[in-house]
Amino acid sequence: MSDTSLSNSLKVAIVHDDFIQSGGAERMVLEMLRMFPKADLYSVCVSADWRDKFARMGFEFRFQKSDFGTKTKSSKLLFTSILQCLPFKNRLCRYYYLLYPLAVESWRFENYDLVISSSARYAHGIITKPGTLHIAYINSPARFLWEEESIPKNPLLHPVIRWQRTWDSVAGQRPDYIIANSLTPAERIRRYWKRQADKIIYPFVDLERFESGCRNSQEQEDGGNSYFLIVSRLKKWKKIEIAIEACNELNYPLVVVGRGEDERRLKSMAGPMIKFHTNVNDETLVKLYQNCQALIMTQSEDFGITALEAMAAGRPVIAFGEGGVLETVVEGVTGIFYRDQTSDSLKEAILKFDPSQFLRQNCITRAKNFGREKFAGNLWAFIEECLTKK
Repeated sequence: MSDTSLSNSLKVAIVHDDFIQSGGAERMVLEMLRMFPKADLYSVCVSADWRDKFARMGFEFRFQKSDFGTKTKSSKLLFTSILQCLPFKNRLCRYYYLLYPLAVESWRFENYDLVISSSARYAHGIITKPGTLHIAYINSPARFLWEEESIPKNPLLHPVIRWQRTWDSVAGQRPDYIIANSLTPAERIRRYWKRQADKIIYPFVDLERFESGCRNSQEQEDGGNSYFLIVSRLKKWKKIEIAIEACNELNYPLVVVGRGEDERRLKSMAGPMIKFHTNVNDETLVKLYQNCQALIMTQSEDFGITALEAMAAGRPVIAFGEGGVLETVVEGVTGIFYRDQTSDSLKEAILKFDPSQFLRQNCITRAKNFGREKFAGNLWAFIEECLTKK
């Protein structure tokens, strides 16, 4: 069966936790929607920006599943939940997580042949009937439920965490098949859900973004190719202060791209050689990648798409040596690792780093192993395999 005939012959739904932020997980969902252009979409809640984006893509907004029968012949539907009515979703969505299990369990999927859930928190917990094939693409089991450094410290939340762990353990058994986005979440699935991932399919880097222009050798506003770069949401668990402390002590220029709740604290730590960009367009971000010495990653990521973006731009990576970067960065060829998540360990790596040892073409060639076509081809093949077994 060809990709086109498969897409046209099935009634498909795609489920995602929520569309509040924009990151690698959301890009994966957009690619799934490209693969299945007639698929309906389910999300617990959707920001105004995302709702406008989906409207431009031809989706009709529906609040309740009972509206299914009112769709026009050619329309695609975007279903949300009761949480869509709650105030300040963009800022407070994490405080609504108690209600997410109820939301995802409220949907019904009996009209679909195939449901693909994209989950880093709750979407895998949907309930489907035996006639519907459910394939879950797991970015990770919810880290704030299982990972010690991410669990909320407030003791009043501990009963909630215990309840949600129990729910998550049960929900992890619901998908017919599980895809992990790398070895790191696959290991968490085994440890926390007591089941094996059926397949590992890596996310993709958008290579086209970086193919339109070559690396600019002229000096840029941020110091030419003298600066190091961080591209990240500004959250405490990302440990970005490690890079700020290291570059402060070394008096090296560092550009930080991102925004988040830790922004004020990080800015208060920054010396004169640290610059923050909280709102950059795509063209500017590509140039920042192309003209840095290296991307610095201070966090342990489930996969870490920014490492691939840096390599696609022809630049190496200095990364904390845990998580998904161990599967993407080739040490000594496209980057180096530091072993302790401390500023001293990172500082030592920066001092050892020699940009002349890393060839632009080697970085680009490595990134091409994680292109869009490979992701789509691997996903198509696995879906066909699962349908055959069904």
